[in-house]
Amino acid sequence: MGSKQTAILLMCGSACVIPVVDTIAKALTEVASPFFLVAVRYAIGAALAAVVFRSPRRALRSLASAPVLHFGRSGLLVAAMVSFYWAISSLSVATALGGYFTGPVIAAVLSIVLLGERARASTLLAVVLGFLGALFILRPDNSITYGSVFALLSGILSGFYLVLTRAASLSVRAEDNVLIQSIVGAALIAPIAAVNVPAVDLTILCLMVLMGVLSFAAHGLFLAAFRILDVGTLAPLAYLEIAIAALLGWAIFGDLPTILAWVGIVCVVTAGLLIAVTPAPSELTTGKMNVQSR
Repeated sequence: MGSKQTAILLMCGSACVIPVVDTIAKALTEVASPFFLVAVRYAIGAALAAVVFRSPRRALRSLASAPVLHFGRSGLLVAAMVSFYWAISSLSVATALGGYFTGPVIAAVLSIVLLGERARASTLLAVVLGFLGALFILRPDNSITYGSVFALLSGILSGFYLVLTRAASLSVRAEDNVLIQSIVGAALIAPIAAVNVPAVDLTILCLMVLMGVLSFAAHGLFLAAFRILDVGTLAPLAYLEIAIAALLGWAIFGDLPTILAWVGIVCVVTAGLLIAVTPAPSELTTGKMNVQSR
């Protein structure tokens, strides 16, 4: 098998594992708060990253060199994940992902406004499609729900996260970034999670651990894929997550996005593909990867 095919398979594997993680999280939102679930996911990720990547000292040096930047970026990512988990507590995972994936489109707008990047025709078209998609997702049944608001909030926060990454022009190894974000993310949310500790049995505990382990495995597949192939080729494959999430949601919870929500998801995916194939001049591989991989 050629390297390109290997990278595509790795990326598809990551895109298939992440919806499993989100589906487990959706089930766990019935017994645990999103704050606690995000804290568990990041804490397990930090522990595994420190062991597997064997780079805690190097990562900590990078953190110490720009603490405000790393805490800001990690804080935005954690807030995006908490918002996403609030969304899936009442929405199908596929619909919530439609909101989350507005992030690259929002980042494109912010990059034009804040970073002075040139607005291409494809970018403007992507912005229009993303806006229309957001409207459909926000009001899938002609009524705004807190779940749809949180879904779009997760996309907005991830968009700011990407812009901050671009503006900073970081030169940090991708695996170090995973460790930094996991450590800082767990530290930031730990105080809130500590006052929201649920009563858990062995089954729930195992599901939480499985969620964290699978999340880390998805990151590993993701990083391996991007070491072989470029962002423009692999990034569109991230939208496979929505299809897998829809299948899992139907099979496990018996729910699917509404017709209007599907229209919004298609608009957002199309907008994201336009952004992916027309990268901004200042785009960083790490920024795109972190937004898509969560």
